[in-house]
Amino acid sequence: LEVDEKIDSIDQSILSFNFPVVEGAAFNSYAEQHNPTCLPDTRVELLQRVSDWAHDPHAKAIFWLNGMAGTGKSTVSRTIAQSLASTSHLGASFFFKRGEGDRGRAARFFTTIAAQLTVMQPAIAVHIKNAIKADSDIGSKGLREQFNKLILQPLSAGSLKNENPRVIVLVIDALDECELEEDIKLIIRLLSRVKNVGLRVFVTSRPELPIRLSFSDIRGEFQHVILHEMPEPVIWHDLSVFITHNLREISVNYNKTVQEYRQLHKDWPGQSTIDTLVKMAIPLFIFAATVCRFLADRKCGNPDDRLRKVLEYDTKSQESKLDATYLPVLDQQVAGLSTRERNEVLQDFRYIVGSIVLLASPLSVSSLAELLGISRDVIDTRLDMLHSVLSIPPSAESPVRLLHLSFRDFLVDPEKREKREQCPWWINQTEAHGKIMDNCLRVMTEFLRQDMCNLRLLKMEDSIIDCQKAASYIPAPVQYACLNWVFHLQGAKDQAENHTEIFQFLEQHFLHWIEALSLIRKAPESIKIIRTLQALIPMKGHKALSEFLDDALRLIQSHLHIISNAPLQIYSSILIFAPRKSIIKKLFKRKIPSWVSLEPNVESGWSQCIQTFEGHNSPVQYMAFSHNSSIIASASNDDVWRTDTGECIWEHEFYGYDKTVNCLAFSRDSSLIAASRGRTVQLWRTNTGECVHEISIANDVFYVTVAFLQDMLVVASTTVDGVIGLWETKTGDCIRILTGHKDIVRAVAFSHNSSLVASASRDKTIRLWCAHKGDCIREFKGPYEEVTSIAFSHTSSLIASASGDKIIRLWHTSSGECIQMFKCHDGHIGTVAISHDSSLVASLSYDSTVRIWRADTGDCCVHECYVAKVNGFHITSMSLTSDGLHLVTNVGTLTTAEGEYNFCADGYGFSNDCSWITWNGENILWLPEEYRPESHTAAISNSTVAAYCTSGRVWSMRLLAYPH
Repeated sequence: LEVDEKIDSIDQSILSFNFPVVEGAAFNSYAEQHNPTCLPDTRVELLQRVSDWAHDPHAKAIFWLNGMAGTGKSTVSRTIAQSLASTSHLGASFFFKRGEGDRGRAARFFTTIAAQLTVMQPAIAVHIKNAIKADSDIGSKGLREQFNKLILQPLSAGSLKNENPRVIVLVIDALDECELEEDIKLIIRLLSRVKNVGLRVFVTSRPELPIRLSFSDIRGEFQHVILHEMPEPVIWHDLSVFITHNLREISVNYNKTVQEYRQLHKDWPGQSTIDTLVKMAIPLFIFAATVCRFLADRKCGNPDDRLRKVLEYDTKSQESKLDATYLPVLDQQVAGLSTRERNEVLQDFRYIVGSIVLLASPLSVSSLAELLGISRDVIDTRLDMLHSVLSIPPSAESPVRLLHLSFRDFLVDPEKREKREQCPWWINQTEAHGKIMDNCLRVMTEFLRQDMCNLRLLKMEDSIIDCQKAASYIPAPVQYACLNWVFHLQGAKDQAENHTEIFQFLEQHFLHWIEALSLIRKAPESIKIIRTLQALIPMKGHKALSEFLDDALRLIQSHLHIISNAPLQIYSSILIFAPRKSIIKKLFKRKIPSWVSLEPNVESGWSQCIQTFEGHNSPVQYMAFSHNSSIIASASNDDVWRTDTGECIWEHEFYGYDKTVNCLAFSRDSSLIAASRGRTVQLWRTNTGECVHEISIANDVFYVTVAFLQDMLVVASTTVDGVIGLWETKTGDCIRILTGHKDIVRAVAFSHNSSLVASASRDKTIRLWCAHKGDCIREFKGPYEEVTSIAFSHTSSLIASASGDKIIRLWHTSSGECIQMFKCHDGHIGTVAISHDSSLVASLSYDSTVRIWRADTGDCCVHECYVAKVNGFHITSMSLTSDGLHLVTNVGTLTTAEGEYNFCADGYGFSNDCSWITWNGENILWLPEEYRPESHTAAISNSTVAAYCTSGRVWSMRLLAYPH
């Protein structure tokens, strides 16, 4: 009883943290309850082999069962999970299923596994609970962090307290049906690390290339069985047992319900017929299962008549195995119909079933009827004879699902396009996707409106209701349409005639659509959806739509946080503080509340800051771009981000005395990242965050920086007497000593190809070294103060330096000549960078400004960029992207377009943190961070609010009485 109470307590704590789990993913879930397990006397050798592996303490960490579609992998998985559960050796199970929402994605994979572990393995439940308590937002973190905190660390803690820990097994089925290849690879790599904590992993999948490659990367950590290559006598025996058992059951059930003269013979259908069916099936168990379901379906008629129809499709070619599986079921629907009736059935089938097989996630019959704009009766009639290929629940509110993915493969097979005579059931994916997209737009147009969940009435201008309440306001087909209309546009090959229709929809309902996504907790998806739209619609194809999407993306990226947490601010704050030239502001200006009688003065256009990466809890000390500019690494603890969506890929937390990161560097292929902190250098994989190497440098080192020399990671260290050491990290050996400086070296930089090293010293000189030989190639003299920062151009032909005299100098590396000097900053210069094409030089000063200069003329083309204290953090590092269009800093990203840019703060009754204008203490209007005053620099007089910004600007706005 005490154990049960503890488990209940843990379950409740998980629920209280809103812990995200995937319903229907476990082997014994409601969604899986009617799916079969292996019959007695089938798969005997295979099941014994898996059992031996699971109970062998010295076995490999992973057992990989692969097999082509329809060979029975999922049935084996369910059998193994059931067997392990009966002996308390099952840790958790996850059955992936493409097209089933989160069951087809990895985002909640480890959280679902962890939730099951708390129930199945109480000994480690408390450790998982503690992990959730320590980080209640763990469910939204990257897969690596979820794995470490929810799986690896709790299992390690549990095994430390148990001298003889019991081996527990995870069962993961159909890994190939996980959507993203990157996630599949990462899951395999992470799971290969579980052996030392008493965990085993049983995995099934099709033999897809990404999975085969991923397993080859962990060679020696798994054992492997190919299901469709089992000896044919074994497969023959198992299929024969399966078919005999099911046909006997069909015969008994049929004979119970008909008169004696109609009953099947007691030996029906005879051994020779069973042998023929086995021959037709080998090696596909899905053939046998589908045929048996077809024969058992009383709506299809007499089992013997149906069986004769099946035998007419006898074939030996593997290509037509699926034809023999599914054509008997489908052809039954048009048997005996006139040409007109036949065409009507085919048309309905393509529209209804074509939609079912192409949906991004399954819908119920009632939701499908609303989405497709037809009656439930029409759908029910068409599905009545398809129970052998579709899972059709008795409730109209439960989703209709494919019984097997091969049915979809069969229907959309492009080779059947030219064989419509033999297979009239072929579905044209492009046309079907186009119809679904049209229906999505129709459903959204009919339903979407402002404040669709009545938040204003609930006095929730500054917050959001929970998902369950939102679902009661926003019907399932509307939620589906909001999330997937662009997915279907993509599938429809983006016909040009759709552009006008899409533009009209966005002009009317863009804000409503964003509000709906926020209410169902999917606001970040809007960025991906708009980027997909931008890729589909070329600028020349529909200029107005293209410009609208550009503006929409900037608006969402700038305000994603408040959109996600207070959706009604879309119609007030976000419109009020959008730039004057914003297309969306102009289009939806009428939505601004009437109580705002005079708007504040805002910027004319969008600023150069295009994206901010939020998530650090302490100042960001350093950042770096990967060579293809697709990944940014930032150092506070350590985070790695995608530049397209702003998503944090993985996070690493440093522990110990010195957490400060001095330098970050990517390998040439962006697969590795190195970081130095204190006298330690660590090397990680960018896709998993796994630390693969660590090196400690000598105690007398003053400064450490890192770079990749070809495929070798090289560390440069400096001592107080000006000596520079180059270290090879694999061995930890010092491979070069560079001597010549007479004082402390303040900065070290590697050239782009890592063949040159530049060093800047307090002795007021810059030296250029050969990284391979250690020779000093050249000494640059000229600064009259110590040099504080240096940077190479991409071609290594130029070096930029910043010195204590507040001057930036540009040097030729070949001659040592100073070819340009830039002087404009009022404060000391902290960092310099050169663009990829060497045309621009960027400088960061402690006077809170960033400037960008033309290298050829010395002109300052972007100046007075007051960004040094955004989010309360100072800019401490920066770099130019390879195209020269963006300057990435540790607090944000700026464009390098000509002109002046100022981050400014603005702000009305204010909340304590000045982030909201309040009415009678109630938050009503959110202020973007750059518009917030400090508490002592704002004033309110009657209906006028004025605020003083740290940049020196003042803004004001006039508000009427708030209509509550």
